[in-house]
Amino acid sequence: MLGAEVRSGTFQFTWLSPAPTGQIVLGRWLGGSLVALVTIAPACALAAFVAGTPESAGAAFLAAAIASISYVAVFIAIGCLTRRTAVWALAFVFLVERLLGAALTGIAQLSPSWESRAIFIGFINDVPSRLVRKGIPHGGAAVTRLLIVTVVALAIANWRMRHLRLSGASD
Repeated sequence: MLGAEVRSGTFQFTWLSPAPTGQIVLGRWLGGSLVALVTIAPACALAAFVAGTPESAGAAFLAAAIASISYVAVFIAIGCLTRRTAVWALAFVFLVERLLGAALTGIAQLSPSWESRAIFIGFINDVPSRLVRKGIPHGGAAVTRLLIVTVVALAIANWRMRHLRLSGASD
């Protein structure tokens, strides 16, 4: 959400505006979340209908919606913390979430991917045993966990943006 602008050198125009950094971060998060909510969550609900389980469409929509807004916040934080945003975002998804999250429950508890699965299985009736992972909160507790991850990621992004020193397109 911010990495491309910083890399291209156009973020200075936003950064030098009179808007507080919190409003910049929150505005980027709201914009990205809106796009994700309009595209990803309905697609996941539609997938439940296509799969022949329309009773799980609401749970799929909720899980995708909460995970989407959490991912947007995490990617904004990554964009504020790193120079090679796309590389670090891919490393986060593939290495941290998929590889380490599959092996370590402690990492999976903070992962939007694993927690969205836990949200889904917490709100459906007939839970397939292959989806259940021990040590991760399910249902409403998973929603709460992802909302906390979202708030922390946005706080980190805001803190980093306050301490940002832009001197060129490479920053």
